[in-house]
Amino acid sequence: MTCIEKEKIHASRIMKIYFIFRMMSCGTKLILFLLLAAGFTDRQLQAEGENLVLVVNSSSADSLAVANHYIQLRSVPPSNVIYIDSFKILPDLDGESAHVKYFESQVLNPVLEAIDKRGLRPQIQYIVYSAGFPTRVTCQPQIGKYLKATDQKYDIHFHAPWVSLTSATFFHENIFSDAPDFVELDANRYATHRTNDLFQNPFINDSGTEYDLGVAALKNNDYATGITKFEQLVAANPKQPIVRFFLAKAFASTGQLEKGTEQLRLCKELGWSYPNVILADAAFAPLKSDPEFKILLDEMDSNPTSIRSSRSFNSGEFWANNGWPNGSAEQGQRYVLSTMLTVTGPKASSLDQAFKQLENSAQADGSKPKGTFFFADHGDIRSKIRKDTFKAAADQLVKMGFKVDISKSTAPKNQKDILGATLGSPVVDWKSTNSKFVPGALCDNFTSYGGWWAKASQTQVSDFLNAGAAGASGTVYEPYTIPPKFPGADLHVHYAKGFSLAEAFYQSVPCPYQLLIVGDPLCRPFAQFPSFEIAGLQDRTVVKSNVEIQFTNTDSDTPIDHFEIFVDGLLSEQIDDGTPFLIDLSKLSEGYHDLRAVAVADSPAAARTSQQLEFFVRTKGDNVKLVADKKTIGLGLPITIEAIASGNQSVKIMHNSRVIADVKSGASVEVDSKLIGQGHAKLYGVIQVSGKEISSVPVSINILPGSDE
Repeated sequence: MTCIEKEKIHASRIMKIYFIFRMMSCGTKLILFLLLAAGFTDRQLQAEGENLVLVVNSSSADSLAVANHYIQLRSVPPSNVIYIDSFKILPDLDGESAHVKYFESQVLNPVLEAIDKRGLRPQIQYIVYSAGFPTRVTCQPQIGKYLKATDQKYDIHFHAPWVSLTSATFFHENIFSDAPDFVELDANRYATHRTNDLFQNPFINDSGTEYDLGVAALKNNDYATGITKFEQLVAANPKQPIVRFFLAKAFASTGQLEKGTEQLRLCKELGWSYPNVILADAAFAPLKSDPEFKILLDEMDSNPTSIRSSRSFNSGEFWANNGWPNGSAEQGQRYVLSTMLTVTGPKASSLDQAFKQLENSAQADGSKPKGTFFFADHGDIRSKIRKDTFKAAADQLVKMGFKVDISKSTAPKNQKDILGATLGSPVVDWKSTNSKFVPGALCDNFTSYGGWWAKASQTQVSDFLNAGAAGASGTVYEPYTIPPKFPGADLHVHYAKGFSLAEAFYQSVPCPYQLLIVGDPLCRPFAQFPSFEIAGLQDRTVVKSNVEIQFTNTDSDTPIDHFEIFVDGLLSEQIDDGTPFLIDLSKLSEGYHDLRAVAVADSPAAARTSQQLEFFVRTKGDNVKLVADKKTIGLGLPITIEAIASGNQSVKIMHNSRVIADVKSGASVEVDSKLIGQGHAKLYGVIQVSGKEISSVPVSINILPGSDE
């Protein structure tokens, strides 16, 4: 097609749009104008903004600025942003610390209460902190309770009374329970525990007894009893692969080969990847001639039994002591993934550095970078105590097609393609190495104070982030040379398999309680993201009756397991691939709405792609709109906002989830731009009609760090 032909088609499209616009009613034209003026663009994001809450310190300019930037990058829904107005730190120590009672009452509880009040609990996998929060929490009361319950004496090596902000959040249920054990070296049950006991009993109490009876029955060739025991355990714990393995073994031993193969297939779907264990078991010999059985084994990753398989995270699961979910609170513990986006300050990152870190992480998603994973194997004890994890990780990474450098150097030298690094030195001068992180890379350095900026004599987490890493971790107090307190080299294996930054970190560290994890938790450079199209609803549409929308997978190489539909940030429905979704106007108010369709890949890493459609319901005429006097303004200058609402109602002006002003319809109000913070922000007006909230189209504001432009 020639350039002239393309120009003719473009001109023809413009004329069609013009005539359609001419035929619209005045009200519809106004709505369309407001939608376009808000700066909406076509969006297909490789993100999970719907599945996290972002916690912001509203009294910190840095926290507001970083949050505004991240919200725009990851399209975080307004309902998923939680502002903490004030909290108490302990300035007499270092300005980085909080007492556990203040953390619980002023940070964690308000966040959890907001999640529940807004109906977000079923969808939240991450609690993420912007800048401007204490990085560590003193937890003497919890340590004392643990020591009393376990009849132990205090040992500074294992019971240091400091927990990181991110770990206190990860262990949010356990740390404030009657029996806290978050300090134990295998406290994180989501981690891939390094044990050869693949078949350890994952249950306690009656379920544990039933498991042992089932195993004993199979050893005694009492397959009927074994099938009964394991079918009952599977019904109560459908995501626990070990019981499915034994059920498959019982079926195969009794000639029920199809049932046996089906249970093994379900094991694989749950992330169980030990084909050699299956082949070595005589019970499965009758299946060896079955082509489907052979295909199933070929599709499994061949993991050594000393390494648990990678598993996607779910905050609703009760993680058992063998690293897979059980079906009840009695049989497991729940967690929530948590990171800090960045740490700002003179010893950490500047705002510009923080913005660049987050931008690089978002842009790295799905980039499938090539390069080298570096493991430092030298004489320092910090390196020695983790070297036993290097070979197994290296073998898996090489099998996946990556280069691995296990080096006697403390850091890579003159290497421009570092995908990830596991180091062990108190001081690492990254700049002097002349090496470069690939966007999305993770770096972990085993040292004493990597997450405690007051102890600046050692290399901090922020040094690696400023050098280009997407994520890094460091301890907030002296951890001593205890390997489970740090990520193993399998950190990079999980990441390379397409899991998120937060999933990779928490799967690799069995005892993270002193470890601060910093970076964008959603970053997935190695993920295979699904792709899809939506039919039945156009973006920026005025809707006057029910609408059915369809979803079509546009990438046959990346199958889709299911879709999740979010309306105004709230999980509305989960549907299978190919199933339509009905927008039922009887369930929606008038005004502006945000629909997000998320395709979840049918793969162990379950990568997610989100498409966002904005539409405007108009059936009764109730309406509200905002008009700002300026779209761009300097930080510290006032923004004048006019509100117009049907019925001359009072209008609440919202910035994400918080009210920043009230104004009568037809009147204007001045808002201090410092209240919103530097960066891109969206404001919207809300009125109440017949018990329902009606929202305006958002108004976009760009707040510059200096003078008005």
